[in-house]
Amino acid sequence: MAKRYGIRIVLGVSSLLCALLTLLVPVVARSSLALLVALRITLGILQGVTFPTAWVAWGNWAPPLERSRLVSITLSGLSMGYFVVYPVVGGIVSSLGWEASFYITGAIGILFSVVWLSIIHNTPAEHSRISRQEKDYIEQSIHGDKVPRETEAIPWLKMAKSVPVWATIASHLTENYLTLSLGIMAPTYIARVHGLEIKSVGFLAALPFLIRLILNLGGSSIADMILTKRLTRVITVRKVASVLPMTISSISLVVLGYLNCNTWPAVALISVSAGILGLTSSGHACSFVDIAPRFGGIIYSVSNTLASLMGFVAPQISGALLSDNSVSSWKKVFWLAAAIGAFGAVIFLIFASDQLQTWAKGEDLTRSEKQELRYLIKEPKEQWDNGIAEKKTEPSL
Repeated sequence: MAKRYGIRIVLGVSSLLCALLTLLVPVVARSSLALLVALRITLGILQGVTFPTAWVAWGNWAPPLERSRLVSITLSGLSMGYFVVYPVVGGIVSSLGWEASFYITGAIGILFSVVWLSIIHNTPAEHSRISRQEKDYIEQSIHGDKVPRETEAIPWLKMAKSVPVWATIASHLTENYLTLSLGIMAPTYIARVHGLEIKSVGFLAALPFLIRLILNLGGSSIADMILTKRLTRVITVRKVASVLPMTISSISLVVLGYLNCNTWPAVALISVSAGILGLTSSGHACSFVDIAPRFGGIIYSVSNTLASLMGFVAPQISGALLSDNSVSSWKKVFWLAAAIGAFGAVIFLIFASDQLQTWAKGEDLTRSEKQELRYLIKEPKEQWDNGIAEKKTEPSL
């Protein structure tokens, strides 16, 4: 939808509808449980367009040397929501009542939607307030001498056959499984085996999200700095940013099962291991746009749908393994999660790519268009050429 109708309309309208429905929650909650469930399902469907739309946006707007930071800013909203919004909403509920939390967040959502629809443009070419030089720099750095056309067929079969696409999806899925294991199953283990309810201690509950937020934004800035200074290649940054944190988190899950009664070391291990996964925002999260900027949103939507299923699958698998509440059963849960995480890390390490895929390229620029671009973007293009142009010819790790 975002590719066909544009990011402005799709996200703006879906956010506005979400905000309006949020305002109705208190009224619906008092009238009918069935209607409340239907409303919540509708909210989930409307919110499902958010991240795919964001990846369509960055496919059009994010130059390679700024991509890590821009994608990380998008993903940091999740951590910010847990770390900031939940406590604030809790304060609103205790002070003004639970209904007020929906009225206030709904009003904020309406304000966001109005601002979004007022100032956002789908592509640099449509933006009226940036210079022609900047427009052409962004488009040239992303698409090179290939330009996307307004109407084009989506190469579903070629995407389905692409090894880098599936390597990126595999890393996304398995990282999500690790996140769920550390965010849901590990705290449950601490509560049942160690007798400490992490959720009852506000700071402990928020700590993993704070660490993730810091590493998310800090790691992405370092990643883009490394690329700007040409210290290594794009693919090396992407692989390190995904493989390293996933490996650490996988090992941590195994260690967690052997800490016995050492409660506070276990809590610290969960917090750090869950938080360090924020580095993946500079890894496979950027790869969707690296390999196919024109179709990054579509690929991400497929990947995110599959990754979201982990929220259903992971608890079911864990429940089947937990025949009792013994430590040995929990070790099986953690070993399985670690194996899944390690599998995703290995697949991404071997098969991931930063190369623009042939099926994701647009049409060649005409000679006159190329000459005009050379004149308009001398300095930005030179910076881009010096920074990442080598990835077109160098093999991947």
